[in-house]
Amino acid sequence: MQQGQFESVRMQEVDHVLMSKETRQKLSDLISVVSREQVILLDNITSEILSEIDLFAKISVFGLPVKRVEEIFLRQASNLSKDRQLTLKRAMVAKLACHLPVQVEKMNLPNSILKLYPDAVGRLADFLTNADDEPYDPTADFFRKDVRFVLGLTIPCGTFIVDLLSRFRLRTVLHSLLYFGDITAPIRYLVIKGYGPWLQMHIDQRYIAELNAEAHERMCLRIVELLKRRKDIVGVTATSWLYDPQLVDISPHHAYIRLQPLEGGAFFLQHRIGNNEILQATTTSKSRLRLYEEGKYIPREYSMLWPRKAMIAWAKQTQQGYISKI
Repeated sequence: MQQGQFESVRMQEVDHVLMSKETRQKLSDLISVVSREQVILLDNITSEILSEIDLFAKISVFGLPVKRVEEIFLRQASNLSKDRQLTLKRAMVAKLACHLPVQVEKMNLPNSILKLYPDAVGRLADFLTNADDEPYDPTADFFRKDVRFVLGLTIPCGTFIVDLLSRFRLRTVLHSLLYFGDITAPIRYLVIKGYGPWLQMHIDQRYIAELNAEAHERMCLRIVELLKRRKDIVGVTATSWLYDPQLVDISPHHAYIRLQPLEGGAFFLQHRIGNNEILQATTTSKSRLRLYEEGKYIPREYSMLWPRKAMIAWAKQTQQGYISKI
């Protein structure tokens, strides 16, 4: 078999691993609804986006690649009506998803994460197929996460999704110190050289109902497999009202989200919370909303920082615990 034929067969195998035939057909259906005139436009847009994909992978700011994709899209499609733009944009995301196997093959991901792709791509195809007319642009959380996913910048890990490159800025640490006076976390940040590259976890609100302690633990173990392949990464970080220590008593069913990393050597920084985070914390639980309205609960936002050495040590201990139970 010649080299070109070998590569073609290999890519077909990777494609088969990442998405089912049913998912591939759904993505094709989303692309096929654009008019003949817009097919060339769609090709031009996706080609320009893909030409910058290596640059996107070097950007640590979450929203910048998404903003650039939107700029490319609008420069070529701004003359279309809003409805046609929405249809074309969903087709754009679907077409980029079809290219995802090419990108994933370069990413050296562990098998435990690769196995999650069929479900993740399938969910994306279902969402694009059944989505309503809500905004699908950089102001929309789903759009930001979907674009990053199809570009290979954010990967599925289970209950959370993970950005492959992020930064936790020193100024963020200093702001926390200034407003809340905790000196311990800044010291730990400096000791581990926290200004280096991080993995960053996010919750996708579309799938928040699937959160549970066992799934969260499995997700963290997958991330450790990734850390072992990425020697440059300082650790794993995430920012959410779910890391608020108040939830241990107020919402004990969510306590593991903070306690698992804490028991594994993570540390936390408090931030001033915004209205969106307060809304998320109170509208997703009747009991939290009631306590908030009674003035007994004010949501607080924290960043969790889990250094790589501590997380790898936690994983080793956790896996030994599994073995001892057999």
